[in-house]
Amino acid sequence: YVSFPVWIAESLVEHQARKADVTKRAEGHSEEMKDHLVKMRETSNPIMKALHFRNAAAAHERLEYSGHRSAAEIPDEADVAPIGGGLLVCREGTVWTKNGSFMGGNHLLLGRATVKPAESVALTP
Repeated sequence: YVSFPVWIAESLVEHQARKADVTKRAEGHSEEMKDHLVKMRETSNPIMKALHFRNAAAAHERLEYSGHRSAAEIPDEADVAPIGGGLLVCREGTVWTKNGSFMGGNHLLLGRATVKPAESVALTP
């Protein structure tokens, strides 16, 4: 099987805006976590070490719950190609098979496939 994600153009724009927001917040949480880890290593006070560790752990938790992992799956504008009807196809997809019957069995990822949009061709009846 070959699979390429397809997006409705308006929906992709909305999701890309959400991705930008989530990515910005995730970067802030990551920086906060790193800052507290540096402060934890630099201090010799055990209570301050515990406080900075706790703050780093809280920032890590906010990072994990920010949705940055799922947002990473949303393609950028350069990663899609128009296919007509307000639809966009991702330029990169997957090639996979099923172990077992069609209705059962496990999916086995074989590799990746790439779409290369063709030049416009006029179809004759």
